[in-house]
Amino acid sequence: LDLERSSSQNGTVTPQNTGNSGTFMFWMDPEFDPTAASTEFVFGGTPGAGRFLFYHNGFADSYGLFIGGSSMTDGDGSLSGLVDSGWTHITFAWDSALSGDARVKVYKNGALFASISADPAGNMPATLYIGSNNGESNFYDGLLSGIRIYDSQLSAATISDEYCLTVPSSAGLIDHWTLDDKYTNEVVGSNTITPGGSPVFATDVWTNCDVTNTTIVAEQGSYTLTGQDVGLSVSRTMIAEQGSYVLTGQDVTLTVG
Repeated sequence: LDLERSSSQNGTVTPQNTGNSGTFMFWMDPEFDPTAASTEFVFGGTPGAGRFLFYHNGFADSYGLFIGGSSMTDGDGSLSGLVDSGWTHITFAWDSALSGDARVKVYKNGALFASISADPAGNMPATLYIGSNNGESNFYDGLLSGIRIYDSQLSAATISDEYCLTVPSSAGLIDHWTLDDKYTNEVVGSNTITPGGSPVFATDVWTNCDVTNTTIVAEQGSYTLTGQDVGLSVSRTMIAEQGSYVLTGQDVTLTVG
């Protein structure tokens, strides 16, 4: 989804409740000036215990994160370098029942980036603002894709797997908006994003995944391939094109490396 700050483009949706533990992951490709004296909200939520915020502070070129109404980091520089120019996969995984640095984990492109000890107690907000603070200000300029919310703090291994391989029926997945060409929720059919300012779906796709030394598991079932057509050669040529498929026959595991 391509959001233009100058046109106040954004979206709103009612996410499922995560409770005091959860995981929030997404792809982003920012187009804002990292030195601009302004604050842009990638995600915003209503004030209170259920607030979820992630924003870029252009005044200090830093990032802020609020989970459950509590500040995990408010532009203190601890998340500097989290977002690259180009597509970056970001994951926030939290569990209020844990202590110390185990409470909140921040991942960049499937790898642990930072640990935060602040208490993230609280559910997801009643309204999640996508690309703005409250639907009225601090609009984000850039691309977003693949927003996924889970009802528990995922393990590092699972987050690493989810970075390159989006499993259609991952355990604990409660919300999933692909944002490739639609606003509908892949998990909860009626939970559709409401767009504001007439944003458009971008033709650009994330390309950060390196399949070298990656194990690909193909299990029987129905799948829809989206994103980028891929040609993979391992003795024979295998072409993965976008579209809907039903895999039948035998489950296979393919290791590329």
